[in-house]
Amino acid sequence: MPNLAKYVLQFCIAYLGCSALVFAVTTIFDFEAPSSMGIVSLLASTTYPMQTFVKTEQRVPTKSERVQFSVFATLASLALSAALFLGLMAFYQLNFLDMLTAFGVTDVPTTVWLLIAVFILCLSWAVIYLFSGVTAKMAMKQALKTK
Repeated sequence: MPNLAKYVLQFCIAYLGCSALVFAVTTIFDFEAPSSMGIVSLLASTTYPMQTFVKTEQRVPTKSERVQFSVFATLASLALSAALFLGLMAFYQLNFLDMLTAFGVTDVPTTVWLLIAVFILCLSWAVIYLFSGVTAKMAMKQALKTK
């Protein structure tokens, strides 16, 4: 079984790049990114590690490997998103309560926040898991064509 750490690291670098690109484009052109941009970032960030996996290992990842990759990539994307969010809050000198007030969500119960968090984690995992399989299979097809 290959070490998936390097593929998760590639995912993290791609995720940071996608996040920086989205931030730069939305800032330069002064528009709000659609909420689906998070999913697009996950999809784009999954592509390179899976292509590298296929090229290095000469096969598609097993379901078990995809599950592991998806879990670690989901946790990494969550940690990176939180760090980026905290960094932006510090840059703009805002605190969390100000952010909640600005979005009008100060009276949302903790249970609802937990349900939202679980939903986001499950959705992120599913997107990464499914797309990693699709991307790996497409990369394998391409590799077989070029031989």
